[in-house]
Amino acid sequence: MADYSLVKEQIIGSAYTGLVDLKKASRKEYQPKLLVNNSQEGKKVLTNLIRELKTCDAFIFSVAFITNSGIAALINTLKELEERGIPGKILASQYENFTEPRALERLLGFRNIELRILSEGNLHAKGYIFRKAGFYDLIIGSSNMTANALTANQEWNLKISSSEEGGLIQHTLLEFENLFAVATPVTKEWIREYNKIYFEQKRLFDRAKEKENETLHLEDLRKVAPNKMQVQALQALSVLRAEGKNKALLISATGTGKTYLSAFDVKKFGAKKFLFLIHRENIARAAKRTYRKVFGNEVKMGFYTGKRKDIEAD
Repeated sequence: MADYSLVKEQIIGSAYTGLVDLKKASRKEYQPKLLVNNSQEGKKVLTNLIRELKTCDAFIFSVAFITNSGIAALINTLKELEERGIPGKILASQYENFTEPRALERLLGFRNIELRILSEGNLHAKGYIFRKAGFYDLIIGSSNMTANALTANQEWNLKISSSEEGGLIQHTLLEFENLFAVATPVTKEWIREYNKIYFEQKRLFDRAKEKENETLHLEDLRKVAPNKMQVQALQALSVLRAEGKNKALLISATGTGKTYLSAFDVKKFGAKKFLFLIHRENIARAAKRTYRKVFGNEVKMGFYTGKRKDIEAD
């Protein structure tokens, strides 16, 4: 174990390097550091979190949002900490009901983690605290516990080291404990109730987004016209129909406008009912936006999926 007085001196020297004079030599691991995601340089906030978790003797997370993807990115490290008996406290927020129930379920399964959620006050903090022998590492910034925030998004997080008597770490710990004390302990029963709220809000959000995407300006509608490839294909389809054919195959490269072509053909043919088949719901939603640009608001469009069946749609 490092000598505590020596660690204090090294933290002071490293703070001088980071805040006063970059040229002053000091221990790099104690220097204040900006943590970002940069794929070109191979930098990830996640890498720093894992390094801190593997070397701490206790950890505290206070984040607004936790998703299943964020837990998946840390799951192996969290399992190691559970095996070693390293205690942790995690505080999340119910702000906008964005935190995923599945993520809370997975965290609840760890014996070494005390999990609570703040349902009031719109907690939007993102802080990660790691206790070590005689000092703390503190990471505060913009990254929530989501895979994108920890690996891909443009995020800024500041990492500093402090002795356990430092004013900043003491104030941060006090702020956390005050919030943690009034937060709700997460239980299986709480997650069951939250699950209902989460999926109802998600349904309403998806419907609102869908309506937003269907709002078209007249200028957008005027711009929609077949390109050269689509004109030729539409003519060929007309010839096939005139010959009594009821099947056709179009082969065209990605991005050349096959979905738009299908919409132009349906409109030209004047079908009373039409079904667009696709293997992914997100692609179906994108296709619907394309069809809306071609048809405007003259027809009713909907989805037929495992969870939704708009059988009255055109």
